[in-house]
Parts: sequence; structure tokens; C-alpha cells
Amino acid sequence: MPDKTFIQYLAFEKRYSPQTVKAYQSDLQQFFKYMGDVYEWSQDIASVSKSQIRSWLAHLVNEGKSARSVRRKLSTLITFFKFQQQNGIINNNPAKNIASPKLPQRLPKTIETQAINLLLEKHYFGDGFSGTRDKLVIELIYETGMRLNELIELQLAHIFFDENLIKVKGKGNKERLIPISENLKNNISRYLQIREQTTLEPCFFNYLIVTNKGKKSYSKIISRIVNKYISLVSTSEYKHPHVLRHTFASALLNNGADLNAIKELLGHSSLAATQVYTHNSVEQLKKIYLLTHPKS
Repeated sequence: MPDKTFIQYLAFEKRYSPQTVKAYQSDLQQFFKYMGDVYEWSQDIASVSKSQIRSWLAHLVNEGKSARSVRRKLSTLITFFKFQQQNGIINNNPAKNIASPKLPQRLPKTIETQAINLLLEKHYFGDGFSGTRDKLVIELIYETGMRLNELIELQLAHIFFDENLIKVKGKGNKERLIPISENLKNNISRYLQIREQTTLEPCFFNYLIVTNKGKKSYSKIISRIVNKYISLVSTSEYKHPHVLRHTFASALLNNGADLNAIKELLGHSSLAATQVYTHNSVEQLKKIYLLTHPKS
């Protein structure tokens, strides 16, 4: 019995999408059905207890629901009972402070560095504007680890050629400096020269990466570029720009870079976000051991 007032609150005040509202409704219907089947619930919201909610969550786990699904359903109950509390229907939120099941840790997906090196060394890109730009897109993400949006927003004024540095604005508008190689700097200069010689509308030329029409780039075109060229050298199903960022970080770690330095280059707010790459490094060591040790 999802509360109609609550559903209207989600749809019109919170402005959640129809799909999200439908998910909330489904979660609540499942919970109330469980309450009726197991506890012969009287439909008095104030009578719902923490132990009953924990019982439902345990039931979901026993049914084989994923940790992510169970966490979402608990979040639905927290929001629902918070709404009831704010409206004076109940005094306490029974779903509050109930521990959520831990999500399995997802290791960052990477592309083989040999494949990326092959892509950049061979003549996969044309010599015209599009090919030069596409290659630069791959190089910039792979050699600096910048995020997709950071690349899109990168302006010429943020490239310091004399110092071999790029300034990017990351999450929370936090700025950071990333060093670039002499080769990457030269490739940026070459791209800019070709761009100047190409018949484009220079209305967005303060941005480094632009479309074939001279307009500011956007996520879909960058993703399309990365997918297209990684497909030429790798059979990996992971071909989005963030994979190049992960590959950048993993390559640094595998070659002995300090974890704090990687954190700063990636623009992570905490070391915990960077430490996930150490798991990839350990997996790489395991593979090397199994392939090379005579007793493995």
C-alpha cells in the first residue's frame, strides 16, 4: 500500500523520473506484501519495527537479490519513513541506521598498455583534422588520466607550453596541474596548426577539442572516438574514455609510482579512491607469477 501522498511527493516535489518513482512504488509494494504475509500486518505504519525491516532484508538476500538491489530497497524505506516522520505520522524512522549489505568491490577495467601503445605508434589515424584530433583525444586521456568532462572543458588558456603543464578543473571545481611529455606537447601544437588551416567555424576555438564543425566537443563524440579506435587493437568489451583513465593509473602504479602522486594526478579527494588500483596491481603480479615461476 504505497502512500499516494508519498508518491506525489516523489513525482512533483522531488521531480524524480517516472522510472524512479515506479521503482519506489515496487519496493514499497514488496515490503508491505511481506509484512502482510509474514506478520499479518494491520497496515499501521507506526507499528513497523527495525527487526521487521531487517527480517525483510534478510529474506531478500536469501532469495538471491544482489547487494546493490537490497541497498536500494533499504534506501526506499528510509526515504518513505522519513517522509512519514516529517509529516507527523510517526515519531521515529525504523529504517534509519540499519546496516546495508556491502557492495562487492569492482576493480577498475583497463586496456592492455601494449594495445594502446600499438594504437598510438601505428598509422591508424589520418593526417587530416579529424584523425589528428582523434589521436590527441586518446593521447590526452591515456597520458594524463583526465576525466571525460575535464577533457571537454579544457581550454587553450589552460595549456602551459613553456612549463609542459595542463590545468584541469575537476569535481567540485577543484583545479590541478598535470605534467605532459614533450611528445604530447608537440602533438597538441601540431593539432592546433592543422585546426587553424582547416575550414571550420572558429566560434569555440578557446576550447582545445572541437567537433568537425568547430564547435565545442561533447561526451558522445569523445566516447565514440575512444570506442572506435580501441576496437581496432583490443577485443575488450570496455572501450569508454574512463577505461583509458584507469589504464593510466594502473600503468603508473605498475611502474612504481607513489600512490599519493597518482591520487594528485587523478584529482581524487581521498586516498581510498586511489587504493582500488593496488588490487589491479596485485592481480597483475599474480598473472606474472603464474606465467613465469617454474613451480606455479
